[in-house]
Amino acid sequence: MRQVALAARGTAEADFEFHMAIARASNNAFFVDALSRFGPSAIPRSTLPSLTEVQSADYLQTILAEHGAIADAISRQDVEAARSAMRTHLENSQKRYRAVALAVHAGPMVASAAAPE
Repeated sequence: MRQVALAARGTAEADFEFHMAIARASNNAFFVDALSRFGPSAIPRSTLPSLTEVQSADYLQTILAEHGAIADAISRQDVEAARSAMRTHLENSQKRYRAVALAVHAGPMVASAAAPE
């Protein structure tokens, strides 16, 4: 994903593949099946490609750092650190998605409230 981000191309597919690789490595068929059913739309920014917030370098670097922490823990075979890093990533992703959704939702309301009738 790092190479994709540095090349300034779409990263949602690489992000999805990262999560799929971890799901496959878990040997838990439920995870693989669930993630496969969602497909790349499991990555929130894949459904919001026109929002600059989810394509900014800072946003992508944050995700890369979180993915790096997960990958590093897995490579060290540190189960607890990997679990913690993944939990942190998923919780942070949920917070980021909520913030973007609230901003998108508030945008039209703010604009319509300011517009004369």
